[in-house]
Amino acid sequence: MNGSRSPISSESIEHFIKATVAESSMNRLSSIDTGPIFDQPLIGVADGWDPLFTEYKQIIGYFHLTPMEVLQGTVPLDQRKQIGEDISVVCWVLPFAERIRSSNAMKSGLPASPLWSHGQEYGEKFNDYLRQQVVQFLASKGYLAVAPMRSPLYVKLSRYVTNWSERHALYAAGMGTFSLSGWFITERGMAMRCASVVVNARLTPTPRCYTSHTENCPFYSHGTCGKCIDRCPAKAITTNGLNKPQCREYLD
Repeated sequence: MNGSRSPISSESIEHFIKATVAESSMNRLSSIDTGPIFDQPLIGVADGWDPLFTEYKQIIGYFHLTPMEVLQGTVPLDQRKQIGEDISVVCWVLPFAERIRSSNAMKSGLPASPLWSHGQEYGEKFNDYLRQQVVQFLASKGYLAVAPMRSPLYVKLSRYVTNWSERHALYAAGMGTFSLSGWFITERGMAMRCASVVVNARLTPTPRCYTSHTENCPFYSHGTCGKCIDRCPAKAITTNGLNKPQCREYLD
């Protein structure tokens, strides 16, 4: 962390993220068609002290980290006093490009389309690169920043449970709600990758314009759709939701 901080805003962070997505060669499927993996990203911000992060310890489990716990447990000991009281969580969604989505739209079962498979693998590599770039950008402005999934604190407690959920961070940041399949529905749908970075800065939170954690799912909100039930090759999705062990067994 530098000795002094430069002014920073949600808008300046959004500009940096969008520019990185647009310009980075890592956001290209160079092994197939050199086209972009992701369209323009969506960015949201959650207040690091939002009560939701404490509630997640009951909803998800006592082990789920709060933003303050992420910072305190990751930054060097001699910098912890510099954290202060201002904490925000910067979140983003990377929607897959239309050609990648459409290539897989009509398939049922495995294997997925080559575009989709490559997009998933190399898309997450770019997403992790973007985590690093956002942390470095914030550090260059004099702030302490941590990508929870790159923190040594991050652990998988089982095949299905981790101590930081990117999707739940997105929910707190007003970026969408959950679905019958267990995935996250944004304004650009579910075909996406997502990530978050915790920073000791006061940023303007994105409003949560929904009243239910499943509001964007037409099955839950209107009793319609349910297409994921029919499309799931493992038959792991029912009206009761996703059977994670059955899903994993099929993938294995």
